[in-house]
Formats: sequence, C-alpha cells, structure tokens
Amino acid sequence: MFKTTAVTAEPLTVKQIGVTVWILRLCETAFEHRAVTAVGEAFREAVEREASDIVVDLNRAAKVSAAGVATLAAMAEEMLARNGALWIAAPWSEGAGYTLRPIQEPGTRGLVGLSPVLDLAIADYGDEETVFANLHTALTCT
Repeated sequence: MFKTTAVTAEPLTVKQIGVTVWILRLCETAFEHRAVTAVGEAFREAVEREASDIVVDLNRAAKVSAAGVATLAAMAEEMLARNGALWIAAPWSEGAGYTLRPIQEPGTRGLVGLSPVLDLAIADYGDEETVFANLHTALTCT
C-alpha cells in the first residue's frame, strides 16, 4: 500500500503518492506569478526527494503566462535528464474530458498539443527564445 501525503497552500495543492510520484494541482485559474513560483518550489522539493514522476494538474488554469510556459519546459527538461517524467493533466476541450500526458521533448516543443490553454500560451508568446526571454524578465523583476 502506498503512503499518500497532501498539503494545500494556495495557490497549489501538493500530493505525494508513495515516494516517487508527486501531483502539483493548481488552485487558481491563472498559471502566472505566485502560482509559477509555488509550482517551481514544489518541483524543487519533489526532485530533492527523488521523485521520478511529477504531474502538473492544469485543470483550473484558464491562462498560462510566458513564465508558466518556460517553467514547465525547464521542469520537463530536468525530468527528462533524470530519466523521469513530467506529466500534464488538463482538460482537452470543453466537454471532451481530460488528458494525462508526459512531456517527451525538451523546450516548448514538448508542450505543444498537451492542452488548449498551453497551445494558446505558446502561440501568444511566440517562439522558445521569446518565452525564455520573458521568463528571464519575470524572474529579474520579482
């Protein structure tokens, strides 16, 4: 039997299942500013505790910022390098159910097609270079 631990602190709920699976569930409708920071911090803790699979649940997210896109891309790249996986759980489309998919490519290319909200964010913020420039700006302004 797996041990399950859950911690809720807005803007995020963190659930650890067993030792290696972590679920990071957004409690806000926008994946920006403090939600991005909270997900990044929870991700760091999960990696330090040797998580092999991390799920980011974007069920409530109606908007993803450039910093959110860049953070997910960086997290996926790190998990791929560790032979782990970053998974995205998100509604696919209105009334069409949900998806749970691993990010299998580095950079923003791996995020394309995982959810409409991510696809819209990537289209809004442009290419990978622009997304990472926006992340750098966001990090230096906070």
